[in-house]
Amino acid sequence: MTKTIIKKSYLSQNYRDFLVKFLNEKGIVKGINSYLANILNSSTSLISHIFSDKRQLSMEQAFLLIRKLEMSSQEQELFLALLQFERSGSYEMKKYYEERIDELREKILQVASLFKENSVILSDEIKFIYYSDWSFSAVRILSTLPIEKTPESFSKFLNLPLKRIEEIINFLLTNKICVLINGKLENNSKIIYLDKLDPLIKQRQISWRLKAIESMDKGNSENINLTFPLSISTHNRKKVNQIIIEATEKIKNLVNDEPPEEFCCLNIDWFQIK
Repeated sequence: MTKTIIKKSYLSQNYRDFLVKFLNEKGIVKGINSYLANILNSSTSLISHIFSDKRQLSMEQAFLLIRKLEMSSQEQELFLALLQFERSGSYEMKKYYEERIDELREKILQVASLFKENSVILSDEIKFIYYSDWSFSAVRILSTLPIEKTPESFSKFLNLPLKRIEEIINFLLTNKICVLINGKLENNSKIIYLDKLDPLIKQRQISWRLKAIESMDKGNSENINLTFPLSISTHNRKKVNQIIIEATEKIKNLVNDEPPEEFCCLNIDWFQIK
């Protein structure tokens, strides 16, 4: 499965951090001050003052960097918004650019986009069936594990009737969500992608959250079931958004790093009560 990497620069808290991470992503780790000074035709001491927050980058310098570093349109917008935020002299301007930064980052870092690459998009009719019950995705995930891949073993693992498992397997094979390899059910290596605005996503989330509730009765000390209502500043609430996005990306890459051995479920809810 192909990894989808979120650039660390997109999560930067200021334009200086953005520049460092952007250059790191281009393979430039050492000599950053000299590299930028050469582009801007300035001294390394000026760059040092900029990175130590003693001076601000000018808009003219920013546009020169954008052109020379060949930033994408998304990177340009975020970089300029981060710069404008720091250069703003009034509360109103800072508030405007803070909100603009949040909008740009949310657009870039939609959690659903983490999983869209290398995905298969099902028809509405097939999606409706697939997401109507947790057991369809459960059988698909079981097909990735090093276990006996028979209807009987799936039935025992999921505590579901054998006839139901056979119906699910037939559905997965018919719609090419899974394939048979040497007579064994195997995942077709693609992610089932569901857009965050799809009305079926609520049903999917409900079904797996019900499984989370069931897990509380099993007494597994390694399970984590956490509910943490709290009050928090708007600034730090937005920081938590970014922390969750970063953590989700790291978890996704861990999933891809080694062959699967266990069947687990991660549910994340972080929302405002209004």
